[in-house]
Amino acid sequence: MAASSSSQDNLFSMNTLLHMMTIKLSSNNYLLWRNHMLPIFTYQKLLGHIDGSSSAPSPTITVEDKTVPNPEALKWTEVDQRAVILLQSSLTEQAAAEVLGLTTARNIWLALEAAYSNASVERIHSLRDSLRQLTKGTSSVSDYCRRFKAICEQLSAIGHPVAEIDKLHWFLCGLGPSYETFSTAIRATKPAPLFRDLVTQAESHELFLQSLHGTPSPPAAFHAQNIHNNSAQGRGRSFNSRGNNSRGRGRGQGRRAPHCQLCRTNGHYASSCPKLHTYATQASPSDESLAKAFHAQCHVTTNTPDWHVDSGATDHMTPTRDSLNHSVPYPGNHQVEFGDGKTLPITHTGSSTISNHIPLSNILVIPNLTKKLLSVSKLTTDHPVDVLFSQPFFNIQDRKTKRVLARGSCENGLYVLKDEPQAFVATTGVSKRASYELWHARLGHVSFDVISTLNKLGVLSITSLLPKPIVCTPCQLAKGQRLSFNDNSKRSSHPLELIHCDLWGPAPVYSKDGYRYYVAFIDDYSRFTWLYPLKTKTGFYSVLPSFINLVQTQCSRKIKTFQSDGGTEFVNQTVRKIFEDNGTFHRFSCPYTPQQNGRAERKHRHIVETGLAMLFNAHVPASYWVDAFTSATFIINRLPTPLLKNKSPFQLLFNQNPQYANFRTFGCQVFPYLRDYSQHKLAPRSIPCIFIGYSSQYKGYRCLDPNTSRVFVTRHARFNEMVFPFNGSSCDTNISTLELTTFLQDDSQSSLSPPVLKKNAQEANTPTSGSTICPLCRPSTNESPHVPPSPPLMASDQTHHVNTSDQNPENASVAEAPSSSVQDVQQPDHHASTNQQPPVISDSAHPMITRSKAGIFKPKHRVDLASLTTHSLHVALTTTVEPRGFKTAAKDPKWMAAMNEELQALHQNQTWTLVPRPSSTNIVGSKWVYRIKYRSDGTIERYKARLVAQGYTQIPGLDYSHTFSPVVKATTVRIVLSLAVLNSWKLHQLDVKNAFLNGSLDETVFMEQPPGFTNSQFPNHVCKLSKALYGLKQAPRAWFQCLSTFLLSYGFTCSRADTSLFVFTRDSCIMYLLVYVDDLILTGNDETAIATFISRLNHEFAIKDLGDLSYFLGLEVAYMDNGIFLTQSKYASDILKRADLYDSKPVSTPLPPHASFTTDGLPFTDPTLYRSLVGALQYLTITRPDLSYAVNQVSQFMQAPTVDHFQSVKRILRYVKGTISFGLTYSRPHRNSIRGYSDADWARCLDTRRSTYGYSIYMGGNLVSWSAKKQPTVSRSSCESEYRAMANTAAEIVWITHLLRELHALPPDRPTLLCDNKSALFMTQNPVSHKRAKHIDLDYHFIRELVSSGKLFTKFVPTNLQVADIFTKSLPRPQFEIFRTMLRLGPPPFRLKGGISR
Repeated sequence: MAASSSSQDNLFSMNTLLHMMTIKLSSNNYLLWRNHMLPIFTYQKLLGHIDGSSSAPSPTITVEDKTVPNPEALKWTEVDQRAVILLQSSLTEQAAAEVLGLTTARNIWLALEAAYSNASVERIHSLRDSLRQLTKGTSSVSDYCRRFKAICEQLSAIGHPVAEIDKLHWFLCGLGPSYETFSTAIRATKPAPLFRDLVTQAESHELFLQSLHGTPSPPAAFHAQNIHNNSAQGRGRSFNSRGNNSRGRGRGQGRRAPHCQLCRTNGHYASSCPKLHTYATQASPSDESLAKAFHAQCHVTTNTPDWHVDSGATDHMTPTRDSLNHSVPYPGNHQVEFGDGKTLPITHTGSSTISNHIPLSNILVIPNLTKKLLSVSKLTTDHPVDVLFSQPFFNIQDRKTKRVLARGSCENGLYVLKDEPQAFVATTGVSKRASYELWHARLGHVSFDVISTLNKLGVLSITSLLPKPIVCTPCQLAKGQRLSFNDNSKRSSHPLELIHCDLWGPAPVYSKDGYRYYVAFIDDYSRFTWLYPLKTKTGFYSVLPSFINLVQTQCSRKIKTFQSDGGTEFVNQTVRKIFEDNGTFHRFSCPYTPQQNGRAERKHRHIVETGLAMLFNAHVPASYWVDAFTSATFIINRLPTPLLKNKSPFQLLFNQNPQYANFRTFGCQVFPYLRDYSQHKLAPRSIPCIFIGYSSQYKGYRCLDPNTSRVFVTRHARFNEMVFPFNGSSCDTNISTLELTTFLQDDSQSSLSPPVLKKNAQEANTPTSGSTICPLCRPSTNESPHVPPSPPLMASDQTHHVNTSDQNPENASVAEAPSSSVQDVQQPDHHASTNQQPPVISDSAHPMITRSKAGIFKPKHRVDLASLTTHSLHVALTTTVEPRGFKTAAKDPKWMAAMNEELQALHQNQTWTLVPRPSSTNIVGSKWVYRIKYRSDGTIERYKARLVAQGYTQIPGLDYSHTFSPVVKATTVRIVLSLAVLNSWKLHQLDVKNAFLNGSLDETVFMEQPPGFTNSQFPNHVCKLSKALYGLKQAPRAWFQCLSTFLLSYGFTCSRADTSLFVFTRDSCIMYLLVYVDDLILTGNDETAIATFISRLNHEFAIKDLGDLSYFLGLEVAYMDNGIFLTQSKYASDILKRADLYDSKPVSTPLPPHASFTTDGLPFTDPTLYRSLVGALQYLTITRPDLSYAVNQVSQFMQAPTVDHFQSVKRILRYVKGTISFGLTYSRPHRNSIRGYSDADWARCLDTRRSTYGYSIYMGGNLVSWSAKKQPTVSRSSCESEYRAMANTAAEIVWITHLLRELHALPPDRPTLLCDNKSALFMTQNPVSHKRAKHIDLDYHFIRELVSSGKLFTKFVPTNLQVADIFTKSLPRPQFEIFRTMLRLGPPPFRLKGGISR
């Protein structure tokens, strides 16, 4: 019994607490809720479960070597659940969603604190801005004060309370101009009043203004009046002792004069109109009835307890307090106003009930009133009920269940509710008679027809006639379904009135030209179809304008309406701008409703089914699906259809009948006439080819040479439609015996040459015995086959061909698919002949054709779809693999020869001597490094193997002391390249053979013998180095000392701006030499002097002249007609492969717009991977300035990266994937001048509030230097951050001018520095001193002296042209792409010098 009693006490205590929690947590009352809940938790001794001081015990304990549940843990869980119940009971639905899934009170408390007291900088600024912008408007002072206090409390809850002086200022500003005198008086008060006193004074001033300017009250039967309080109960006017009135509800009328609604004059209201009685006697019958109603309620008659329902009363009213359950004297001085202007006092208030379950609260007792009035508005507001009036009854029913709770009748024009049991409907039990809505709910929400049928059978008794079916919310939630579609047989009356469009893809395999999608355009009038293959969905942006120009020119009409779905390829700014400029209305289908774009969807099915049938019939590999689909479109456009009254789309659109006599079977054998391309008179006049479709720009057939993968277009062709070379057999074979392809198999072998199933090519090309005489053997005639003409609109028949560089199919490179303006006629391969045998497939136990069987041993490399063009050097760099270790290289004779050559050079140079292994001495390891050296045309120059010492094992002070590496600056390289382009100088690339061997060692260093070349007589000996070797710490310093000594003796001078740059000047001869360890770049204006210097250098160091500069330290150099193109596509590919993101989906920008970085977040589990990738990206920025800002941001968190930081790195790599071939273009400028752009983003860093600055410097229009960094100190203003950025940019410009002066290439014009901050520009151009510039005195004097001395010119640039903005923040895609173009960064040009076949 004791336990039961305790449990009851706890239950009672919990119920009491739940009733005490009247404040529900929302988004704007966290502080109030927190102060309300803490005392409750403290009283209940639950505070430890909230603040974390009471932690959960172990769930199990060990008793007598057994694991049993811990009783303390169970007790702790029970108490914690009490705290959880209290917390969840005090939450709104919005707040409850924040703690969904949390089970402990501590976790719930922390989640709510994080959600509603988030002290982020953005939220603080947002709340303070809302507080400053808050205005009173048309609301009352009390409402305005309540909203003002709510925002102040939110700021206090997150630890940033508003200062008292700020509260006063912002509160007075929000009152508006009508409180101007009040605000002026408050501001003049000394000392300033407290905020709570200010609120009281503002409310008093509002009452004073209301007493001066009264406003009319709305018409009503009764109004509750308030004398002293501002807010009146009900909706009437409140009267004070002086007779003044003010509105209790609705918007005030300001100073508007009173207006009478009876006599239509100003100066008084209808209640005090002198002609009131005249209008009353002249009232219409309806008005007279209304007057009788008021008279019946307002004058003494018989006293009855019935309730009179009044829709004009604001409160329930009764003449006596006998029928009230609880009545108390009325504390205020309210009065009731009647329609004729008279008022009655209120003595008491109380409560009562009707129907024993509908409580009535705040009933006003008015002694002089003779009727009990039931207010409809208050009844429906306080309870979820509806009052339905009809003749001669009315019902009070539940709003949700529609159950009738009470019923009254109409008596003498008034609706009366009898205060007796008969007037109320019983709520217990279920009546057989019910409404339609109730039966609908009882019977499981059945349909209207079922209830109607049951009603007709007499099974159900419905209270009223069946209504029309209503919209039932539960039915819609549970039974919602798609609406049916009507057949749309409507067709446009003219061409191009409506164009249907849709994209198809991706295809399971790439086509021969790298296509995976196609877009189809269908004319609604003629059903003519245009088909364009696409490599990616973004290709649609370039296809759409071409299509519009084509069809509008050929049809002499404008496209009126364009129908498509809502895919991202259709819904974007680019497509919207195209249609706006063309005046075309773009209509979309609803989301997830492809039926509204049904004509395009059905056309897809027709094209695909027809194309697949053609592929399966001829056993053509799946990679030719583009040729099959375009041929299918060509045929479909010329076939009659019942929809067009047995006319073809071609006939309707061009008003001419198509020709069918010249159609040929897709994939059959064809012999094109090629005598005009023969090398000699004895060469074959034709070769067997495969028919793959019709040309869109020529009146001819497209013929594929299976041996060379070339495509010929000719009208002179003979067909053998019984032979299908891809199948290797004739059509006479039984179709049931054909081995159908799955269309998903690997066709790497068949993509370039058809599978050979016969013994030789002649058998494959020989017709069956039942075939007729060969057409070539027939007597010749003058008749030539008439090829069906292709109209100019046949863009669907685009040409796709594969070009090769030689006979070997393995060396064939996939060419880009030409646009509609590029011709597809290919010159035949002069080396090809009909005698060439296709590759023979070796026998095997299984029929699968593998790469090794086809003789392909090179690694498979996917084509880079992001690159617009490819050249031979890039292809060579991306398709070859260098061995990583000795074991792999030892299997290739070429690498073994390279290693022997390296060892021979080392022995000749006496690099080491073999000595016994010393004890207690550091032994440096050794390894082989392998590199393939290429020429500018992509051919292999040599295989280079280098033995390097593992210098990371060296010990400072023991086997090395001083270190130095001759590394030229990237800016210096770009400046020299720009000068070479400017002066049309040739760039030479030199490689020093075993450069480090030329340096001597001062320290004693021991190294392990080379891997794989250990001396058999002395296997345990080590190498004592006498010459420097690659990998040693001191080797670069020794080599540079030797090289610089020679260069200085030859006449070169070492640059003071960059020690790795040497300049030679003698008379008019100028030569520049860039040194990067053992790689040299040489350029100058005298080729004879350059050749002499190279010869002398070769005599001194044994160098290798690699010819034109092509590949230098990961930089790929390609030559254009008027300049060069720099890229790092090979290096970018290596980074993507290292990160396993080579096949990732590209993005358009490195970072999302307005991205910010903080140190908060979940730590990343592999910081080494993060640092490796970010370090690699830093080197990639040598030619990719568009990555500078993003890489700089992620580089700031190397010490402790988070998961969010790594996600940003992955996004950068995805951007690199989409722009892998992008690079810098250096062209010959018209004018050589230096121009710099400087910009800063103030307080960009959220952790330190330091600014980010960036600059870009151009020389002759070519970008030579840029930077994106975080400033080392905090700037106090945006002007200061901009000025510091200008100072850093000016320092870089000064360094560049010094470098150009040493190069004897300084432009005559002074450099220009552009900035978009006028305050910073003013400080540079005017000798003024300002308090905000005192702490940047050094920067100020530095840049000011440059400007005043004429060495620098500063100028303003608009923000939309401030290209340096790309180095200070993450930008939206349109603005980012504009600035990226201004940086002269983009894809390679269409024609590259290195890619031209000579």
